[in-house]
Amino acid sequence: MRDVQSQPCAGYVMARPGDRIAIAFDGHDFTPPIVVNAVAWVEGAPPPFDGIESTNVGAIYTLLGRVPPVLVSPAAPEPPPGDPARDGRFWLLVALLAAVMFLGAFGWRRRARR
Repeated sequence: MRDVQSQPCAGYVMARPGDRIAIAFDGHDFTPPIVVNAVAWVEGAPPPFDGIESTNVGAIYTLLGRVPPVLVSPAAPEPPPGDPARDGRFWLLVALLAAVMFLGAFGWRRRARR
């Protein structure tokens, strides 16, 4: 986003790397009645000018008439039902096959020595 002015005679909207801002495009100023862009800082420190506002994500959703999303931390996905890795029988079969292979190799070595 480049060259976005807040008001026709005001400077450009600028933010530092790491800042999060909310911009309302094509708002209406009351005196004089002109179209303006409004900016508010969500994260970071706004510039030290008068009239710069700060807000949070919940307030932005409220202004839009929407319900804020519920943020959850990512977790390891759970295997779907019916997945062999979720079923205990899968691991029992793996252990049984390993035991058969071990015993078969042990028995083969004993027969080879005779």
